[in-house]
Amino acid sequence: MADPRLFGRSQWWPDALLALCGLLLACSVHGALPRWMVPVQWQMVWSGGFAESLANQGWFSLYANNFGAPARAPISFGLSGVWPMAVLIRLGLALPDAYAMTVALWLAVAFAGAAALALRLGAHRRVALMLATCWLTLPMVWGHAWYSMLALGIALLPTYLLVTLGLLQSQRGSLNLKVRWTVLTLVVAGVAVFMDGYTFVMYGVGSLLLVATAFVMAPGARKPALRALAVQLMALAVAYLAYRRYVGELPLESTPLDMFRGMALDLHYLVVPTLRAYPLWDVIGWSSARSALDQFGDASVWTTTFALPLVVTGLVAWVGCRSRSVVTVAASVIVVLAFYLALGPSLKVLSAASFALHPSAPGQMLAAAGRVETGNAWLFSLPGFSSMRATYRWLALALLGLWILIAVWMGRRWQGRQTVPLLIVSAVIALQLPDLTGQWRQKRDLRKMFVAMEQAIAQDMASLHLGNERTVFLPTGNDFLVNHIAARYWLATYNIGGDKNLELARRQWPASVRNARAMPGPGMALEIRNILLRGDAQTVVLPHFGLLDASHEWPCQALSPLSGVQPWSRYGRDAGPLGLQVSVPIDMVRNEQAIYLSKAPSATDVQLPALSLRSAPVGSVLQQRSVNGGWESVASLRLGAAPEARLLLSTPQACRVGICEQEVTLGWRGGGAVPADRVVFTNVGPECPQPMHEALRPVLLELRADPWFEVQEAKFFSVIRPSLRLRNTAVQERNAALADFLAFPLQTSSSEPRLGMVLLDGWHDPEPAHIWSKANASLSLPVPTHCRVTACEIRLRFSAFGASSAQPLTVTATHVRSGAAVTWNVRSPDRFVGRLPLEAGEGVDDIRLSIPQAASPRQRGVSPDDRVLGIGLMQIDIQPAPEP
Repeated sequence: MADPRLFGRSQWWPDALLALCGLLLACSVHGALPRWMVPVQWQMVWSGGFAESLANQGWFSLYANNFGAPARAPISFGLSGVWPMAVLIRLGLALPDAYAMTVALWLAVAFAGAAALALRLGAHRRVALMLATCWLTLPMVWGHAWYSMLALGIALLPTYLLVTLGLLQSQRGSLNLKVRWTVLTLVVAGVAVFMDGYTFVMYGVGSLLLVATAFVMAPGARKPALRALAVQLMALAVAYLAYRRYVGELPLESTPLDMFRGMALDLHYLVVPTLRAYPLWDVIGWSSARSALDQFGDASVWTTTFALPLVVTGLVAWVGCRSRSVVTVAASVIVVLAFYLALGPSLKVLSAASFALHPSAPGQMLAAAGRVETGNAWLFSLPGFSSMRATYRWLALALLGLWILIAVWMGRRWQGRQTVPLLIVSAVIALQLPDLTGQWRQKRDLRKMFVAMEQAIAQDMASLHLGNERTVFLPTGNDFLVNHIAARYWLATYNIGGDKNLELARRQWPASVRNARAMPGPGMALEIRNILLRGDAQTVVLPHFGLLDASHEWPCQALSPLSGVQPWSRYGRDAGPLGLQVSVPIDMVRNEQAIYLSKAPSATDVQLPALSLRSAPVGSVLQQRSVNGGWESVASLRLGAAPEARLLLSTPQACRVGICEQEVTLGWRGGGAVPADRVVFTNVGPECPQPMHEALRPVLLELRADPWFEVQEAKFFSVIRPSLRLRNTAVQERNAALADFLAFPLQTSSSEPRLGMVLLDGWHDPEPAHIWSKANASLSLPVPTHCRVTACEIRLRFSAFGASSAQPLTVTATHVRSGAAVTWNVRSPDRFVGRLPLEAGEGVDDIRLSIPQAASPRQRGVSPDDRVLGIGLMQIDIQPAPEP
């Protein structure tokens, strides 16, 4: 890809040394130095798990088969990096080294492509090499190393446009030249689409703008431009179709417009860096402390978008390029359009600082928080654009446009000279570099953390004897770490990491696995019974850590090598008759501090009044654990014996440059004076191994006492398998045991942990007294023992939404196995009991419900609720059928 003019015939070694130093600097900033450091852990175990699974199968496999069962799993993005990684693993490299080597190789391609583009635009060859270094050391590039292949896609953007420029210019050459650039365009489009979706769309926009500009500005050369446009469109279309053929139908849900606002660029981020990210700017005080507690979006929005040095240089270059060419005009259009898109639907200038936190879902921002509407909201409903909810990332394309203008300007302004442009580019590089010693230390610690994790998991795997058997890790979720564990130890598990991959796999999971989301407690024990008794898995694994959180920091935040403070636990202090205080050790390496609260052992049997937050750093919030394991902000909360409550503190600016403690005051609500030592504060969260194992202990004890199951416990995992008795039991006997556990009748309310054992698809979230179905829903009812010898009937107690004598609703219940159906005409919204015979032949009776007239409350003019409601199921019962 590199232009042969990059290295002159005379004195070639200074150019080669400059290129080597620039590439080494880029690799070290990214953390892509094999055997020494790694760019990231959580994305490495996710994408690396795919690479390991591909390597397990052979040289040319493209689908993982160790996770995401029962189907083979395509990777939703990053195949361009995963496949060469699999080759390196098959050649004998360990995962961290294969990952770092893959990133380094693609950075070398990106470096050569960027240097060749700058040279083609007129820059001196040494200036071109420095410009390539400048591009790869942009925060927008290295800052996205945490997002694996996204960083490589951004790094490759100049290479992509180099090929488009070459395609455009080749249309005036020979047929052989045209064919070569056409083939190269097809290859680049394929690499781009399988590398990352965001940068593929940016490449499409940038390349089409470049060709369209040539068509408009050169009336005498429109035929070559049209040919280039046809080839470029064909390449993009072929690449997209190949991607769709590989991945299939992606589960793309519509994104709220408030998400595009929250994840958009704030102009303050562009010109003022985040504190402790860039040492030179910290010294002069040109930095700002930011955290997710006082900013919209997430950390990537404000840590990757600082670009003041390049923006200033680019604007000077734009003014300096007085004579307009196809390239400069196209680059200018790219800058304006991409920057406009990066702003999102609302203009943000310190918006979060003047707006109340948490007015909407995490990451989102209401229109009222912006300065003014930008008018581009309609663009985010277009195909391609609608999937790019991290709106700020359009800044990468805008910066590429500025970088192109700089290359053209330096080539024109200093023809054949290099001193001044080298000084300018060197200054830009120096001003945009991170704290290199801190960066290198962190990347080395990431590698050490991965090695420690590997050693810990290997010890447990050796004792638990997990092998190639159908396995499920509970609770199921976005289980990043499973990808690596399953591929490394040749498992076959339903779990998978990656939100899109998870939705693709979940569609084909058996219902018992698909509905298993309970946290440790009675509901989890029932889900394990349901899975193993139905035979949907041969092994259930309960990790003593969070499979997503541990992929970031092993085994949890408080115990990881990345933590700046040791694990701590302390009691509160009295702060007046209705309050308590605590001094919190601040971890200076984090922008947010997570402190977990629970009752002291001496107060486990005491009902404490609710706690509220009185005094803490601005933006701090109290949160309570939700039923699905997440966290939701609350005004006050009541403490339990487990650490199911937490306090999130924004790190004070003074504490980001040294170790300190922060005083926090909480108050009791309406409970009188309570001794402060009744509350324990700690940084060890519920997903650390010890508290999580303790939470799982009642589940394990219950299953250990059950003759149907065998339980093994290790340091980081517990495993439940069917006992020999269960393995030798017929399907009908298994389902009879399952029915005995269910103990009909079953009340279908939000407090009932057994719902997931019988309700399959087509149901909304349960409510206090019932659960609403959609227009189509299904149930799976195990047959009780007595119904195998005596005829029984199913009784469904429900109400039908919108039913009346004037507009009766038809509810049809169909036995899936036999096809026999019963239809009820419901003429009232009151309680209705539907009866149908139980089919006992296979030990389980699957029922499909159909309500053709189901509608939403909004459609019926009752309320703004958009959910389509069929029946409100209240109870499921199985009783002996009445005598005929």
